[in-house]
Amino acid sequence: MKTALRRWWKDFKSNKKFLGWRYAIRTEIRGIWGLKQLQDLIWAIRYRTYKKFHIVKLDLKPGYHDIDQRLIHANFCLLAEYVEKEKPFETIDWDSDDYHKNAAKEIKELYKWWKEVYPNYEKNNPLHADGVVCPEHDSKVHQVDEDGDPITYVWEDKPGQEEIAKKFREVCVLSHEYEKKQEEEIEANMIRLIKIRGYLWT
Repeated sequence: MKTALRRWWKDFKSNKKFLGWRYAIRTEIRGIWGLKQLQDLIWAIRYRTYKKFHIVKLDLKPGYHDIDQRLIHANFCLLAEYVEKEKPFETIDWDSDDYHKNAAKEIKELYKWWKEVYPNYEKNNPLHADGVVCPEHDSKVHQVDEDGDPITYVWEDKPGQEEIAKKFREVCVLSHEYEKKQEEEIEANMIRLIKIRGYLWT
């Protein structure tokens, strides 16, 4: 009996020392038969209704989105949730060591990129610049499968579209280079985010 009491008192003092009186007392109250089960039931309901931590909310418009795009949004929407809802820069001492300083810098830079740079990627694509016009053309079947269904098409410009077509193809080359650079930047920032994953908690 004395051994059990000593063990209980040791655990209580440990909880009080590291987490405070309120947590220590609350832990003991929860240990009373029935109350813990009731609280577990309450949290089970919460986790299935309005505190759905097992679901990631993406800021994408309704419609079909490929997994590669959803993967980007899943990662950075969680970063935004961390910064905006958990408010880590109000509760964590990021100057405690160089690792935390670097993590804080990365979090701020990646959050700013996600909010200010990424949303403008599509708008800044050379294909969307003023004066860029797709030439009028006909798409003719170039190749069919064994059932006679089209596989590929060939693009044929209509007569009188030579200058428009030339300019459009030049812009397409620029657009391809722009999109390649864009993808490289996205990939680099996703890697940066994964490297500081261990700091994303409060």
